[in-house]
Amino acid sequence: MYHLPAYQELLLWIYSAAFFSMGLIIHTRVQTLPHSGWAGTFRWLAGFGFWHAIADAGELLILHDLNSPELLAAQAACEAVSWVFLLQFGLQLLRPRPGERSWPVPDGVARIALYGWVLLFIWYGSQEQWTEARVLSRYLLGVPATLLTALALLRPQAG
Repeated sequence: MYHLPAYQELLLWIYSAAFFSMGLIIHTRVQTLPHSGWAGTFRWLAGFGFWHAIADAGELLILHDLNSPELLAAQAACEAVSWVFLLQFGLQLLRPRPGERSWPVPDGVARIALYGWVLLFIWYGSQEQWTEARVLSRYLLGVPATLLTALALLRPQAG
């Protein structure tokens, strides 16, 4: 049986705790904001933190040889859902502000990406190829979500 080096296990715990803490802090801080568009926007980022922390905790369990098909499927699904939350956060940030010219950022982009991934998840799941499903979630959902969010955060803020 392969044993994880202690530092690798520690890093996975820190990684998971960091995402959970990010989600928790954003969620509690959003509660104190007045009801504005920003409060709803940052809830998506908090959700990303929570879901990604769960996915990383699943990764730790998988590395401890608790890799049942159900756990592998749940970990892959949690990771994909976390990327959809990040994608939706970026899309919310890119929405046109009052008085700005509207440009086509479809609201359904995150939904379409998730549906496409779900179809691939079912197909790979039927063959119990969970690694492929996780890799596809990173490339089909994670990369676009990260790039779109980075683009949105580089956008000049009003006022």
